[in-house]
Amino acid sequence: MGSVSWWTQVIEQTFKPLIPSETELPPPLAPTLIHRFASKEGYELFSDVLPFFEQLSKSEARGTENASERRLVVGIVTNSDDRVPDILRSFGLNVSDLRHGATTDNMALPSAADFDFAIMSYDVGFEKPDRRIFDSAKYLGSDLLGTHQSSSASPHQLIYVGDELDKDAHGAHDAAWLPVLLDREHLLHTRTSGAPEDLPHIDSEDRLVRVAQNLGQLWALLRRMKIVDP
Repeated sequence: MGSVSWWTQVIEQTFKPLIPSETELPPPLAPTLIHRFASKEGYELFSDVLPFFEQLSKSEARGTENASERRLVVGIVTNSDDRVPDILRSFGLNVSDLRHGATTDNMALPSAADFDFAIMSYDVGFEKPDRRIFDSAKYLGSDLLGTHQSSSASPHQLIYVGDELDKDAHGAHDAAWLPVLLDREHLLHTRTSGAPEDLPHIDSEDRLVRVAQNLGQLWALLRRMKIVDP
């Protein structure tokens, strides 16, 4: 079942119990809601997002002038469906068409893309915190850099940024990624160890989780780790 059919059923089954049994739902209801939440009309972008990606695109690590020199691949890993790339594009972000299941033969890094690929649970069949959705992102990213390895080890530093402790931070940690929790509402009590590569962090269920309150702090972490240029 495609995402449009799925959401049409969800919308109709949500609203039908709220109206008299002999009354029909307005035909435009489902298409209107689906359209709204398939573009920026249904969302608001945080003010630091576009500046962050503009700054990232200028970094030598991204190598936008010559994709073959790229040292940094950026992808999406989401428990959602195939609307996500178009939603981000509607905000002016450049999202590659590469996604889970793409043929990797002669695959090249997209030039000037903000996101080099999108991994969606809709395609993978597993949701965060399941390790398999993180592994899908790792394998596709490694293929893009031409360094795919058959072993479970990765030749690269894997960083995952998300805003849910269990699904994002714990899931990424258990899949051998470095988790960064985006705590925009300052809900967590964090501490700092003084290590030069550290953000404020929490120890959650024996997992070290770095915490950023905005993308400016994330950029500072990437600089300290020498992932982007100082």
